Amino acid sequence: MLNIPYPLPDELVCSVIARAQRRLGIHGPKFANEYLLKNRNIIATPDLPSQLGLFSNQLEYQPITPTDLAYRHTLLPLYAPFIEEDRRLKCLTWMERKCDGNVHFTVGCAASRLNKPEFLRYCPYCAKEQIDEHGEAYWLRIHQIPSIHVCIKHHSPLSNVKTRVQKIHRHAFQTLRAQDELSLSEANCVHIEEQTRIERHVSVLLNLAPMTSPSFNQWSNFYKNVLHEKGYGKGQYICFDEVMEQVLSKWSVNWLKRERLWPLDKQSSWLHSIVRKHRKSFSFLEHIVLLDAIYEGAWSMESLLKQVPSTEEIPNSTHIYMSPLDDSVVHINKSKWLNLVKRYGTKLARINGGGAIYTWLYRYHNKWLLKTNSHYQRPIQYKNNRVDWQARDWRIVRAMYRILYDSEADLDCPRRSALWFIHQLEHSATVQKKLAKLPLTAAFLERYAEDTADYQIRRLTRTLSKYSSQMPPVWLSFLHKSLDKNRGIFL
Repeated sequence: MLNIPYPLPDELVCSVIARAQRRLGIHGPKFANEYLLKNRNIIATPDLPSQLGLFSNQLEYQPITPTDLAYRHTLLPLYAPFIEEDRRLKCLTWMERKCDGNVHFTVGCAASRLNKPEFLRYCPYCAKEQIDEHGEAYWLRIHQIPSIHVCIKHHSPLSNVKTRVQKIHRHAFQTLRAQDELSLSEANCVHIEEQTRIERHVSVLLNLAPMTSPSFNQWSNFYKNVLHEKGYGKGQYICFDEVMEQVLSKWSVNWLKRERLWPLDKQSSWLHSIVRKHRKSFSFLEHIVLLDAIYEGAWSMESLLKQVPSTEEIPNSTHIYMSPLDDSVVHINKSKWLNLVKRYGTKLARINGGGAIYTWLYRYHNKWLLKTNSHYQRPIQYKNNRVDWQARDWRIVRAMYRILYDSEADLDCPRRSALWFIHQLEHSATVQKKLAKLPLTAAFLERYAEDTADYQIRRLTRTLSKYSSQMPPVWLSFLHKSLDKNRGIFL
């Protein structure tokens, strides 16, 4: 389709679609998606969008593949090098078609500790330059990245748009309009040194070509070798206290707290986990913080990502399955464990006096233990008393009544469905998942949520109130008269 503009450098896919809608003068989000992409159910996702295949098919005059779109116009390059190869390929496949949010879960974005921006962000000075060069402003990828709060090019704090991401209409693509949004900010730039160091490596990640991702085993061995080379080794182990001191000497505590990377001294902290055996992926920010500390700034993200896949993989399994003791000891321990799992189940058997037996069997008879445990697994009835759900239910209902009163007289408001009410709250995901524990909230949504018929009535009311005082166009009056004359009807 010739009406869709070609993506500009470092522009998000959602920005291209928004510019196309503005050029065509289409205001209805679903109609615009159907007209441009032949699918009215596409959700406007800024960071990791899906249905890239539909978008690439519309750029027939200058073809671009879905993989190129994912690496040049989405935030996938920030996560791809740090997840395993099979997950990276799955993400590319899901982003090409409908994925139902699987990409965000697979890359770890949904459960990440990093602060995900609630608003689309822009640099006013960059937007002014875009208008001068291209005639319109657009969304840059690097401004939507977590932990990037300053435009390093202009040393200007990033500004938020007035509307939260997907708070008004989840199918609507937002445009950056100069007359409504742009305002030069004069706020103080905080943590500018840390921002400069991060943005330098993030820019390299965003411009990397598609490449094979290292495995978790390769990342583990890479960090082990590097830390030993830099003098942080202690025999076969890593001296964590020295690593933590080095990180704190390069990154301020206030900045670590702001980016939710604090505390570091706990056994469950991300820094403890990343210098040990990798059992999960870590975010780009965690890798940058550690690598910049141990290399003292003298390193390159591009050369490092070429070095990690060449690290030799070491087999993980080193279990000894033959017991050095006689058969009578083996039989006694197996019988004790079998009696415990039959009585308590697999999990509780370790707590009720079976911890030492479990460890012994896990070391010497691992296969038998795992096979036996698979037959005696029991669900543990755990009751979480940390949250007062009744008090939270009252707070949420009061907040929803305020939302209802504020939007009741607004005819331009989108359909006030149950999901719309939930998305107006600060912690919408928690409310949506725990609705069974919030009876007052559920009753409010059942009573006040707007169905399709009510929404259509409000739309008609809005149209009639807007155009009732206006006379019909002249051409429409002549058309009615001609039709009436041909039919022999005169009013």
